[in-house]
Amino acid sequence: MRGISRRGDPCGRPEDASKKRRNSLRLKNYDYSHQGTYFITVCSKKHKPIFLAKEIQQAVLYEMNALKKRFSVVLDCGVVASNHIHMLLIFNTKKEFTISKVLNAFKSLAYHKVRAIVRNPKPIWQRGFYDHIIRNEADWREKAQYIENYPVKEELLGLPQNSVLLKWH
Repeated sequence: MRGISRRGDPCGRPEDASKKRRNSLRLKNYDYSHQGTYFITVCSKKHKPIFLAKEIQQAVLYEMNALKKRFSVVLDCGVVASNHIHMLLIFNTKKEFTISKVLNAFKSLAYHKVRAIVRNPKPIWQRGFYDHIIRNEADWREKAQYIENYPVKEELLGLPQNSVLLKWH
């Protein structure tokens, strides 16, 4: 097999010098397993509106709710939009799990639930995720209000009104 490195890439993907590695969006020297609150956005692959079907939304919501049981993180609030999700996740104590590990597991588990519904093995998630570390009460309030108002925003933009909101605050 030409162009496949067993040593360089653990997945055995071809080495392609023309493709540059994306820079990380994570803060350098920040421990993402620290106690704190994070605003998270995860997008569907190619921003396709795959979360319009209620059954798929319910599968994603189930996995969002299961984060507390699996990883001892609290989902403060969240919204499932047509092509992405927003969450406010709270790490109450320092854990062995980083935000990346929690979200990678969430994306994998949600993928398998959705795949069983649509019987399609294609990826549903965009690579990576966006995170914002909540710094104070005003920052939290702003992000929580953004999540809460997102269904109204979609309606004003003329998008399908299928957003599902989760609130615990």
